[in-house]
Amino acid sequence: MKKQLFLLLFLPLITACLDSTSTSPKVVYEFPEKTVISNIDNDPCLQKTSSKFLAKGKQLDDSLLDRFSDEVPVKKEKEVGRDFFDSIKKEFDLVHDNRSETLEHILDKMQRYVSRSQLNYQIHLIQDDQTANAWTHAGGYIYVTTKLMDFVDSEDELAVIIGHEIGHNENKHVAKHLQRANIVKGIGDFFGLEVEDETSETIGGIFNMILTPYNQPQEHESDRAGLYLAYKAGYDPVKGLDFFDRLNQHQNESWLKEFLMSHPHPDERLSCMRGYLDSSRKTK
Repeated sequence: MKKQLFLLLFLPLITACLDSTSTSPKVVYEFPEKTVISNIDNDPCLQKTSSKFLAKGKQLDDSLLDRFSDEVPVKKEKEVGRDFFDSIKKEFDLVHDNRSETLEHILDKMQRYVSRSQLNYQIHLIQDDQTANAWTHAGGYIYVTTKLMDFVDSEDELAVIIGHEIGHNENKHVAKHLQRANIVKGIGDFFGLEVEDETSETIGGIFNMILTPYNQPQEHESDRAGLYLAYKAGYDPVKGLDFFDRLNQHQNESWLKEFLMSHPHPDERLSCMRGYLDSSRKTK
């Protein structure tokens, strides 16, 4: 009887010890950057001819913004983000359930690792069962659709996605959109047009259309930030890449069209992120 009692008490402990010794050690990464990426121009993914053109375009874009538009204050970023959030609430239903709690939990685990802690990072689940998408706006507001939540398979995938959206704010990609809007407004004022005027909107559309391809290097910057934040928050960035594998399999689906149009090809992103993880893996 004593022997049986011993086994009942200590067998789980013995089993746990055996399991722990057979588990592969966790991969350790030493990322060269944090969330603010400073050397994307030297990324191997941007060395092919077409990517070099996009990288040069990004440099030109940055130079023009620095020359013709003042940097947007954080207070203004928050104000614009809050106004946009008010508009979102009027157009969409916000979902509050275990899925939104999961998103908030992941974001909370990342908060301590952001560089721009003065932003008001928050995440909201949007009721949209037609389009799988996630995006961010000024001031640290992040939005995820219910369709995307149905598409992901793990918190690791969600962590990389959320970290990616944080990266857009960390690297001031969203702030640059606000700078462009200021330039467009200046053009409209020069011609005596209101910003809401149809012609002024056309000018803005042309301006954004010209510069949209240059945002691909920014997507790679945000991918790097996403991998860093997912890892620091305790998630497996390699498992997070499964999301992009499935994107490749579903890229002809209409409900993914918006996501795929606004981001580099998933196969290209997957290759670049794997290369970044491999180069950041800590070796003894």
